[in-house]
Amino acid sequence: MLDWQLAGFRLVDRLRRTQGAPRRGRWVRLPEVLVRGRLRVEDPEAFADWLARGVGRHRAFGYGMVLLHPA
Repeated sequence: MLDWQLAGFRLVDRLRRTQGAPRRGRWVRLPEVLVRGRLRVEDPEAFADWLARGVGRHRAFGYGMVLLHPA
């Protein structure tokens, strides 16, 4: 990264459902972080693979999203 800043952090409550029948739900608290900055991509193929997979250990639950826009 060329420069960055932590623009926001919060804990959000989400309902997680169990597998099988009957499905039960339980509330979990997960982190949500907003980072703003500029980065330079030196390996476009590796960067594309990284974006396709998502980021972090919660990506399987929809918490691996990265939003980008051109400088």
